[in-house]
Amino acid sequence: MITPDTNKVGARVRAHQHDLFTSLRNISYLKRFLLGAIEKSQRDEMQNTIHSLRPRYKEPWCKSNTECFSLRACLVNLLTQPHVDCGGVEWAMLAPFGNFTGAEFCIADIERRFDFQEENIAGIRGRRLVHFTRKWAGSRICLVSTMHSDLMRQCADMHDSGDSASGNVSGVAAKTNWSRKGQAEVSEGGKFESSHRCKEQ
Repeated sequence: MITPDTNKVGARVRAHQHDLFTSLRNISYLKRFLLGAIEKSQRDEMQNTIHSLRPRYKEPWCKSNTECFSLRACLVNLLTQPHVDCGGVEWAMLAPFGNFTGAEFCIADIERRFDFQEENIAGIRGRRLVHFTRKWAGSRICLVSTMHSDLMRQCADMHDSGDSASGNVSGVAAKTNWSRKGQAEVSEGGKFESSHRCKEQ
C-alpha cells in the first residue's frame, strides 16, 4: 500500500508487515491470475505500474515481480450498503474469510445476488456497478485488492517524461463512497428489501 502508514513506520512494525504481506502472497497470485483471465490488458498495466516503482516504495508490501495490486483493504465484519467505489478504482478483487453464514454478494445494477463464502474469489468493476453485501451471522473478513488509476496515470506520465516513478506516489490513498442509489435493509428473516431487487444466481 503506497500510504504513509505502511511506508513510514518503525523497524518493529515493519517486521510484522513483512510477515503479513508474505502471508498474502498466494491469495494475491490467485487474484492476479483471475484478473488476467477477465481483462489481461488491465492486469498487465497494473503490473507494469508496480514494476516501474522504485524499490523503496514497494517495500514491504510487494513480494513478487508480478505483483499487480498496490492497495489491499482488510474489512473486518464491515457491512457495506449499496455503493460504487471511488478514488479511481477500476477492478477490485475480493476474497472472504472466516466462520460465517449469509453474506451474499449483490450487484444491484444487474439485479443479482451470489453466494460468496470462504474460498471464493470475486472481481468487480467497483466504480461502475452498485454493489453491497447482505447481513451474515458469525465473523467475516474480506480482503480487497486493487489499484488506483491515479497511480497508473502518474507512473505513465513519469515514464513518458523519462523520469523513474518516485515523486508523490505516497499520496495515493483509498476513497470509497458508501452510499449511492438507495439504502438496503435486511429484515429479521433475512429477506432483502431495497429499491434494488437482487435475484439469486
